[in-house]
Amino acid sequence: MSWVATGTLPPRDERLIALEKWITATVHARSALAERRILHGYAVWHHLRRLRRRLGEEHATPLQDLNVRPRHRGEQLPRRLAGAGLTLGTCTQTDDRHHQPTHRR
Repeated sequence: MSWVATGTLPPRDERLIALEKWITATVHARSALAERRILHGYAVWHHLRRLRRRLGEEHATPLQDLNVRPRHRGEQLPRRLAGAGLTLGTCTQTDDRHHQPTHRR
């Protein structure tokens, strides 16, 4: 009999675990160490912390998983910043705001 079945351990949130692994793989795909550190910190302290707080004792839904992935791809911001002569390491919050893509409604 398993510890989960007896109630000793809570069931694992397989979707959240898969999301954590995806974030790690996505971050490690970056070539620059400084970018990896920044993107990992952003993913863990912003996206995952926020998602865990919302989940409480519940498990992540497919929609919550899909909501985090595009926001953390980590590809768009470095590309936009490079066009302005900036890097993730030199970018400030003000720089980030000025280089956000415009959305049409």
